[in-house]
Amino acid sequence: MTATSNEIRLDSSNLFSPFKDHVDIKNNKRIFFSGKFGTGKTTFLKDFFENHSEQFNAYHLFPVNYQINKDEDIVELLKYDILVELLKRADESGKKIFQDNSVNGITDQFFLFSTFLNQNYSVNSALSTIVSQGTDLVEVFDSIFHTKFHKLGRPLKDLLALDKEWQEFKKAKEKGDLGDIERFLETVTVREDDLMTHLINKEVSNELKETVLILDDLDRIDPEHIFRILNIFSAFQEREEGSNKFGFDKVIIVGDIENIKHIFHHFYGPSTDFTGYIDKFFSRDIYHFSNSEVLGTELNKLMKQFGQKNGEALEDFKPNYFAYDILHNILLESLQLKQNGFTLRQLIKILRFNESIIRDARYPLYDRRSSRREQIWNATEFAINVCKIMFEGEEKFKNACEELLETKIQNGVSESFFQLYSTAPFYKFHNQDFGDEMFPASNSFRRYGDAKIVKAGEDAIKIQEAGTNLRDVRSLYYSLLLKLL
Repeated sequence: MTATSNEIRLDSSNLFSPFKDHVDIKNNKRIFFSGKFGTGKTTFLKDFFENHSEQFNAYHLFPVNYQINKDEDIVELLKYDILVELLKRADESGKKIFQDNSVNGITDQFFLFSTFLNQNYSVNSALSTIVSQGTDLVEVFDSIFHTKFHKLGRPLKDLLALDKEWQEFKKAKEKGDLGDIERFLETVTVREDDLMTHLINKEVSNELKETVLILDDLDRIDPEHIFRILNIFSAFQEREEGSNKFGFDKVIIVGDIENIKHIFHHFYGPSTDFTGYIDKFFSRDIYHFSNSEVLGTELNKLMKQFGQKNGEALEDFKPNYFAYDILHNILLESLQLKQNGFTLRQLIKILRFNESIIRDARYPLYDRRSSRREQIWNATEFAINVCKIMFEGEEKFKNACEELLETKIQNGVSESFFQLYSTAPFYKFHNQDFGDEMFPASNSFRRYGDAKIVKAGEDAIKIQEAGTNLRDVRSLYYSLLLKLL
């Protein structure tokens, strides 16, 4: 993981290989890339295609950014967004596209922008206005250009390449051929497979690399737009078997499949067959993205960054081993939770705001006057407070602890950790000081529910007889945390 004041990233390169294997499967032209919100799907895909740029040319679009009303067609904005991306990349590379100055080339350019007119006027009414009032075609198109492309939600710099191409089109028009254009426009009927789609297909097919269209955050847009996009791509595939909409070699739809399923049943009814519906939107099977393995290896680095700002230690800050150890191991086990685990986005939050979190969560600086158990308790209290922030509230962290209590964790934390760190919460639960009086004799014990808690050394306790709810010292630990929340 790298961390700066502006960016915090995970090194997920060890996840590239399995995804590459999936992408390279023969005829795997449509991929549903599923993962929970905040798990780093967008960053992973960006890093993957940058790393494999010699093979792929990826066009990464975010329909969630479109400023679109419910009665507008999101597919039209997809076309514009693809066009902007094509022209932007052409401008960056110096490649020339849409450069034909013949009458057919000008006609293509004109039809390309006729969709602008269609969104505000009918084609014939626009023509009538132009002819009867002598309105300049360039002025009409110019005004629509400046009022429509803001809907893409792109920064102005992304539109500069398109503006450059638009100015060239205007110059070509001013050289003549107005009559040809007007006659052509009179025959136009705008439909799904219009000339804009044709031009995009033509440019995409000229690419030397494999072309990939990525539609990200699909589950975060309006349901009508979600299913409009899915239906258009599905209908095209059924009509043109083996091909993708807009001519891309591969289309990757990104979102949480469980969210899509929930939205689908809410939109179409709980009895509607979701599996049969969604099956046509991917060629082979859903690719389930999980970065828990990466997060597990990076947690150690996270602990080292606590107490730092821009790579420098905070003034008068001294690391606390107990606090690091407790927080690290709770989070490590939480990575394996199916329902209540944390995400990369939540992890980044505590890194980005660690200075204020250290203050608000009462970070335990070392105090030589404190007993060992008191230090462990202060560290436990700090870890609980951080987890409340990270899991976005006490209730959600409580749910995580309940799931941890009931879940058999694979490759979990060692038993010695729970033996040591159960001591202070156990004393605190009994409202005891942190002395030895709870276990005055070496063979003494105390009950906790059905379990017999036995002192097993100066700073460790264990369960001698497990009850129905407490299977081992690990379950004792999470049960104590729940009692203390």
